[in-house]
Amino acid sequence: MAHCRFVVLAFKSVRQYYAPVAHVLRLLDVFRRMVNNSIRVGLLNDVSSLRRLSLHSYNQLVQYDSPSCYRLCAISRAAGILAARKKSIPRGFAARTPYSFRQQLVSCYGFKIENGGLRIPVSRGKRFSISLTKRVLEVIPQPGVEVRSFTLTRKTEPLHRPRHSPITGQLHGRRGP
Repeated sequence: MAHCRFVVLAFKSVRQYYAPVAHVLRLLDVFRRMVNNSIRVGLLNDVSSLRRLSLHSYNQLVQYDSPSCYRLCAISRAAGILAARKKSIPRGFAARTPYSFRQQLVSCYGFKIENGGLRIPVSRGKRFSISLTKRVLEVIPQPGVEVRSFTLTRKTEPLHRPRHSPITGQLHGRRGP
């Protein structure tokens, strides 16, 4: 009997609320429009794989005023939406035209955690820093935790910030070697 060794990686997500800023709100909307544009290109060319969708839509996303790292993530998100649609059609589910309606920003490229803040690119050569809470700063430096990506979303429920619509941010990490 052969012995197999494998590593199990655990993913952890940390969430915090913060006040919206104009740069981030603009990026949330631009990212949503880039995802929808990539979905449209994928439907027109009958493409749902990440590689082929990248080849067809990356050059069209240059028109958006956004750092290139967000273009790649928008294409990845669109490929996931198109792949899910492709799987649901043979199962007999009614397939309407897919689109992304939620304002969000997802990226695994170009961000840094420095001086107690999450620094994200907002335009060429410019970064914006979001202060991280004490709880988030306690989770990040744990041994074996590596922050891999972040997600910023806009919530419409003004529960935590009565003057502003709260925006949640998530840092996704990986635990293991």
